[in-house]
Amino acid sequence: MGARVDTGQVFVIMEAMKMEYTLKAERPVTISEVLVKVGSQVRLGETLVKFQEASEAK
Repeated sequence: MGARVDTGQVFVIMEAMKMEYTLKAERPVTISEVLVKVGSQVRLGETLVKFQEASEAK
């Protein structure tokens, strides 16, 4: 954890029904916790990643 993600950078890639979905940062952030593992199934509305504003990172 602690990885910095810049605006527009992909930080999650998901696959569903043979389609790939990417989540991109809307602003600079620092990843503080990843709550899922590669290959796990997730539910609608489930939190996948926790992050903090890049300016708040230690």
